[in-house]
Amino acid sequence: MFARHVRGVLWGLCSSYYAAGRTPRQLWRYYERTLVLVACLILHAVAIMDAQFWLITIPTLLIFFSLAAALLVPIWRFLDREQEVSKQWTPEAVARRIEEQEEEERDEESASEDKPARSEL
Repeated sequence: MFARHVRGVLWGLCSSYYAAGRTPRQLWRYYERTLVLVACLILHAVAIMDAQFWLITIPTLLIFFSLAAALLVPIWRFLDREQEVSKQWTPEAVARRIEEQEEEERDEESASEDKPARSEL
C-alpha cells in the first residue's frame, strides 16, 4: 500500500522525468533509497522528541501557516480578480465590445431618424 502511494506521488512530482522517456521502474529505483531514508529520519525525529518539544513545535507551525494564509490569501484573491479583468481585454472581447458599441450607435441613429424633429411638429 505504501509503495503504491509513493509511486503515485512520484508520478505527480516527476512528470518531467517521464517526459524524458524514463519508465516508472527506473524512477522507483532512483527515488526508493531517498524516500526510505527520509521516512526513517522523520520517524527517528518523532521518536526522540519529548512532549515538551511538541508543545512548542505544533503551535509554532500553526501560527506560521495561519500567518502565511493571512498574507497570501488576499494576494491570491487579488490575482484572481486581475485575471478575470484581463479576460475582458483579449482581442476577441475587445472586438465584441466594439461591435456592440457600433450597433448601439446605429440603433440610436435609426431611432433619431424615425422621430420627427420639433420644428416639423
